[in-house]
Amino acid sequence: MIREIKIQDWKSYKLASIPFDQLTVLIGTNASGKSNALDALEFLSRVSAAADINSAIVGDSNTVNIRGGLEWATFEQGKTFKITVIASGEDEKTDYEYSISIAVEGNSAELESEELVRIKYQGQSERRLRLFWTDDPDIGAPGIMARLYNTKSGTKRPMRRNLSILSQLEIYELREEIDVGVKHVISSIRSIFILDPNPASMRTYSRPSEKLFRDGSNIAGVLSALPKDRKEKVEATISKYAAKIPEKDITRVWAETVDRHHVDAMLYCTERWNEKSALEMDARGMSDGTLRFISVIVALLTQPEGSLIVVEEIDNGLHPSRAVDLLSAIREIGTERKIDLLITTHNVALLDALPPGVLRSVAVATRNITTGASEITILNDLPHLARLVADGSLGQLAAQGKIESFIKEQDENA
Repeated sequence: MIREIKIQDWKSYKLASIPFDQLTVLIGTNASGKSNALDALEFLSRVSAAADINSAIVGDSNTVNIRGGLEWATFEQGKTFKITVIASGEDEKTDYEYSISIAVEGNSAELESEELVRIKYQGQSERRLRLFWTDDPDIGAPGIMARLYNTKSGTKRPMRRNLSILSQLEIYELREEIDVGVKHVISSIRSIFILDPNPASMRTYSRPSEKLFRDGSNIAGVLSALPKDRKEKVEATISKYAAKIPEKDITRVWAETVDRHHVDAMLYCTERWNEKSALEMDARGMSDGTLRFISVIVALLTQPEGSLIVVEEIDNGLHPSRAVDLLSAIREIGTERKIDLLITTHNVALLDALPPGVLRSVAVATRNITTGASEITILNDLPHLARLVADGSLGQLAAQGKIESFIKEQDENA
C-alpha cells in the first residue's frame, strides 16, 4: 500500500507531501491545489501501467488529458517535475521509495531520471539500498541508461525515455531484490483507483465486467458479473448503506441482465414510501446523489484489498446529513476490506462528523502568501493545534476560513 506521496515542481506545487492513513481527508479553499495533488496520483497510475509519458499528461484516443496539459504540468512552467512514492514492503520493517522525474520541453515530456530504493528499518536507523537508478541522459537522446543493483556499480541496461523504467523492468528477469521491489511498487501504484462518478452515465445499460470504470458508468455490469453468492452479499451491503439516502428508505439495490443473451445489465432499487406502497425503479429514476453514493460503495466492495480509492468532492449531490452517512459507510467498509481512501470535501457536516482519531490525517491545501505555491499541511503537525480546535468544530473552522488563517499565522511566526 502507498504510505506517502511527495510532489516537487508539479503544477502549483513547489514541494509538498501527503502521508496516507485509512481515511485521509484533503480540504482547502478553491484553487488551493487539491485537484493538482490528486492529478499527481493519476499521472503515477498511468505511467506505472506502461502509458507513454507524454500521453499520460496530454491524453490520447483512450485517455483524457490531465488538467492543464503540458503547459501547466510544472511549477511556474519550469523544465522538470518529480513525484516520489513511499510504498509498504513485504514486512513491517521494509518500505520502498520510488521516484520519477520528468523533463518537459515545449510539446513533449520524457523521462529525466528514475530510482527505486529499498528501506530496511532497524530500531531508530534505516538501511537504504538502491535497486535501480538512471544515469543523466544525453540531450535529445531517445534512450536512457538504467543501472540495476549488482553489489557494485550497477548492471547497465538501456531503456526508453518515453516509458517509466518501472514498467519496462516488469518484463525482464531480475535479481531477486530488484524483482521483489519492482513488484511491490507496481502493485501499490496500480492499486490507485480514482473514482469520478458521473450519474448521467450510470443511467444506461452496461456490459458485465470485472473492472469498474472511473466514472461508475458500468456499476450494473460489475455487479451482474459477480459470482452469485458474492453478488448477493455485495448487493445486501449496498442496500444496507443506501437505505438512508433518499427521503424514504431504499429497501433493495441490485443489478441484473435484461436480455436473453445476458450482455446488458441495469441497476435497480426499491423504495418503500409507506407500509403498503413500494416503488421499483431503474437507474434512470434515481437521483444524482443516490447514484454517486452507490458508486462509492460499489468501489469499496469490489476493488482489491490494499487499494487506495481517491474521490474528489465525495459529497457532491448529497444533502449534508446524508454525507455523514456516507462517511460512516466508507470508514466501516474501508477498515473491513483494508482499503485506504483519499477524499476531498467542502462539506461542513461531514468534517464535523470526523472522529478525533481521524483529525491527524486531515490534510489542508493552502497557497503560500509569498510565492503563491500550493502547500500541504497535516493538522496533526501544527504546533498549538489545541488552540485552533478550541475555537470551534472542524467544519465550522473550515467554513469560516480559520484553518487557513491559522496555518498562515504559524508560517509567519516560524
